[in-house]
Amino acid sequence: MNNKHLAALVVIIASILLIQVVLQVHNHLAGIRRDADSARQRAIATEAQLQGQRIALDALQRDSAPLLAYLHAWEPALAAADSPEAGELIISTLIKQSGLVSLAQKYETATIKNSVAIPKIVRAELTFEDDYARTLNWLGQTEHDLPASRVSSLRIERGQSGNDVRMEIQLDLPLPSQQESGAQ
Repeated sequence: MNNKHLAALVVIIASILLIQVVLQVHNHLAGIRRDADSARQRAIATEAQLQGQRIALDALQRDSAPLLAYLHAWEPALAAADSPEAGELIISTLIKQSGLVSLAQKYETATIKNSVAIPKIVRAELTFEDDYARTLNWLGQTEHDLPASRVSSLRIERGQSGNDVRMEIQLDLPLPSQQESGAQ
């Protein structure tokens, strides 16, 4: 073999290697394009799904806005007592402000079974003997000042003298769960 044949053979081998490298690069680029196209399709599908979820969220927020406003209006009433001591103080203050003759006051913290939002309450067992109008006005004012409270037991009977009545009341004041769980 002469030099021309040898040079031609080297050129052919180099051409074959170059074609192989070009084909590998081309196949690699084609794979990258396929991956990019499938990623683009997934992005479009995900964007459409996200748009649908945003529409559903907007509808849910729009539909629940009145309920949330109602619940937010009750937050100050539920947050009136954030601890058992604060609940006792609130009830005692209401009694002192009214000037009622209090015969007995007993306070305890009770647990409400099967309640997630309000698991604990301050239960006040109170006994008064005073003027009929003043006693019932205190009861109405307590309902106004503590709208989240609940009268679980009430007994009113004739008092010792004149227009007096004896009222035995069991008043439950809720303790919000987020405040109570932090105190334990």
